[in-house]
Amino acid sequence: MALTEQQKEQSKQKAIAFLEKNIFTLSLLLGVDIDELVDGYQIPVPESDSQYRSYVALLKMAENLRKLEE
Repeated sequence: MALTEQQKEQSKQKAIAFLEKNIFTLSLLLGVDIDELVDGYQIPVPESDSQYRSYVALLKMAENLRKLEE
């Protein structure tokens, strides 16, 4: 059974809301300005730092949000 266009749009809007909330929360925890999350953002900690994976997750969420908003 295929999804209707309305169901697809509802799912997209839910995904956008989810990403926006989580990007906001993680940005606050890491002290990152959301507007700085653009291509080429340099993670300010080394890979060995315990927060490195959080920065990677934040960047991936921001990238996915940009794709959904296109």
